[in-house]
Amino acid sequence: MTLHLHDTAARAVREFTPITPGQASVYLCGATVQAPPHIGHLRSAVVFDVLIRWLEASGYRVTFCRNVTDVEDKILRNATSARSPGPTTRSAAGRRTSSRAPPGTFRR
Repeated sequence: MTLHLHDTAARAVREFTPITPGQASVYLCGATVQAPPHIGHLRSAVVFDVLIRWLEASGYRVTFCRNVTDVEDKILRNATSARSPGPTTRSAAGRRTSSRAPPGTFRR
């Protein structure tokens, strides 16, 4: 069974062919932590977990990288609000990311 993915650059579905035979690299732009987590954050986690498991079950050695995105803009705006002294940037960021798992929690 072959894996076919949508190639956004080509605007077409293409067969997956790894750059390095037997290896696959997956990069996932992570959750935006501007607000509390919601059920939509689970979609990418589930979809990419299934993809990685399929690749591994198919014999690929998978390198997976996921980040946390767009932390600064809204957090900085909240932390430097003109109406009140408000929280520091660090405490505002901490509140937005405290519900996230610590780094390395999902290592395989």
